[in-house]
Amino acid sequence: MRAELTGHAQDDTCRPMNPEAPLSAFEGRWSGRWGEMKVEHLWHTVAPGVQLVLILDGGVSKPGINLREGRLLCGIVIEADGRERLHSGRFVPDRAGRGSHLEWRTERHIYRERVTCAHGQRRYEIHETVRNEDGYEPGVRAHYAPPMPPVQLARGPQ
Repeated sequence: MRAELTGHAQDDTCRPMNPEAPLSAFEGRWSGRWGEMKVEHLWHTVAPGVQLVLILDGGVSKPGINLREGRLLCGIVIEADGRERLHSGRFVPDRAGRGSHLEWRTERHIYRERVTCAHGQRRYEIHETVRNEDGYEPGVRAHYAPPMPPVQLARGPQ
């Protein structure tokens, strides 16, 4: 049985992804592999429809931002060389039991991202499709570990 998760990293209840706040399902810290490269994603909502993102690909930091207006999404990731990688996205509701997900598009890639919950374990999945001269072909399929609990910082003398 598979269900989707929404809410913050501390929330371990599984319920359908909220189409009015689809980015919230990804809130928190996730780690795993993209192909052979160790990757971490940190998603942090700072205002309704505004989420800061930090991606660590093989130890290289890539900051970004996701913006939501209705079901439409816009994202920007700053690559290590300073280039901005723009991607447009949308919330895709569940069809035929496949589960709701976010779909991000760049010039050459489609990324389908979702958070699932099965047997008490949460997982962040990304399925990539790559455009080539002959059409589209499957790319990387990544599965990230459950979010880690928030880090509590010690306060110094007051």
